[in-house]
Amino acid sequence: KSIGKVEKSIMRLAAFEIMIEGVDKRIIINEAINKYYLKDILNK
Repeated sequence: KSIGKVEKSIMRLAAFEIMIEGVDKRIIINEAINKYYLKDILNK
């Protein structure tokens, strides 16, 4: 049973990687930067 769980988690990770690869990386980077700066502004 533990092997099945490991295989499922690996498959989930692979699906997640494919999803990220399918999205324009610049959009992801911009989102991360925007969230970082927004958090910085809100903390002040």
